[in-house]
Amino acid sequence: MSVDNLPAGYQLELIELQESYRDSSLLDFYKTLPDTFVNLKDNALLHTSMFGSTYCCEQAFVSDETEQKRHSQSAD
Repeated sequence: MSVDNLPAGYQLELIELQESYRDSSLLDFYKTLPDTFVNLKDNALLHTSMFGSTYCCEQAFVSDETEQKRHSQSAD
C-alpha cells in the first residue's frame, strides 16, 4: 500500500505499522495495535462494527456444522 495517497494523519502511522506488523494476521494486528494509532483504530472499529453481526452469524453456522459432523462421525 502506498502511503502517498493517504491523509497526513494516516501516513506516519501506516509507515510505522508496515514495518512492525508485516507478518501478522489482520486479527492479531488489531488486537495488538497500540492506542497511539487513533486514526487507524477508529477506522477499523467503524468498519468491523458494520460486519460484526454477520461474522457472529457465520461463526454460529460453522460451529453448528462442526457439531453435526462430529455427531455423525460418532454414530458411524
